Amino acid sequence: MMHSIALPALVLLIALVAGVGLQAKPSLAAGVVAVSAGSEHTCAVTTAGGVKCWGLNGGGQLGAQTSELCPGTGFSSRVPCSPIPIDVVGLDTGVVAIAAGSSHTCALTATGGVTCWGSIGGQTGDGAVIELVTPEYVCEVFDEIKQECTQILSG
Repeated sequence: MMHSIALPALVLLIALVAGVGLQAKPSLAAGVVAVSAGSEHTCAVTTAGGVKCWGLNGGGQLGAQTSELCPGTGFSSRVPCSPIPIDVVGLDTGVVAIAAGSSHTCALTATGGVTCWGSIGGQTGDGAVIELVTPEYVCEVFDEIKQECTQILSG
């Protein structure tokens, strides 16, 4: 027997999965091929090869500006966030893999490029210690060592 409190939650879950009533908001209803979670954010590669992220965005780890504020952790009482999946700027297609770290994310493109965003503290291998609100390429198809990027990992 289903409890009466569970039925509204079940209806909401079905609506979210089906995208019902969410036409104005990006969703994952079209399908997902990969998911990776950082400390306080999660990102997914869609079946179209795009990237959507949600969660806290204090270091730019969602790959787009957000204006909503959510309860923070540590010293921050309110931080930028998105409780629903939002599109990562410039990554609508062509992504084949995703790797989220503590407060940054990197994506591998079908052409062998790697793009990263968020709070970068040297994880990209180029010595950068910056916050990237939108993705920037860190490995092109043929970089200075003439190697194509084939996989990504993050931690």
